[in-house]
Amino acid sequence: MYCWYLLCCKPKQDKRAVVLLENQKYEVFSPQYRKKNKKNTVIKPSLEPLFPGYIFIKLHSEASNWCAVRSTGGVRDFVRFGEYKATISDSVINQLKEDSERLSQLNINPPDLNPGDQIYISGGSLEGLEAIYKCKSGKDRVIVLLSIMENQREVEINNQFIEKKVS
Repeated sequence: MYCWYLLCCKPKQDKRAVVLLENQKYEVFSPQYRKKNKKNTVIKPSLEPLFPGYIFIKLHSEASNWCAVRSTGGVRDFVRFGEYKATISDSVINQLKEDSERLSQLNINPPDLNPGDQIYISGGSLEGLEAIYKCKSGKDRVIVLLSIMENQREVEINNQFIEKKVS
């Protein structure tokens, strides 16, 4: 019987482990999302692992060569609960594949905003609040003005958590 198992990888060696396991003809899955990287004022999107340090592998519960998987470059070991290897149902993997596909297609650029634009905070600890866009602040952050107790306060938040408010 085939099951999905969770592998723990060595630090920053997820991609290496995936390539080497695929070369051994194993079915592996590493969900990814699109991330914006800024280097020398150039914004370059890249795909990053959704669960850094972990990948999923489909193996036969009795006929697979467990030692070969564990000794593959980049792999640390199977994730275990006591003496049992962690298994993941096909439905969870299928949902992760759908979500990963959607995340890798998302437009990661923040909305075009001008100072004074009304925004909506769509994530983080301030989710659900409305604010006024002030300016960019660093690589992936913006400064917004929040009305708190009848005063406006500047708050710095991740630019992925803002959406331009539609009037």
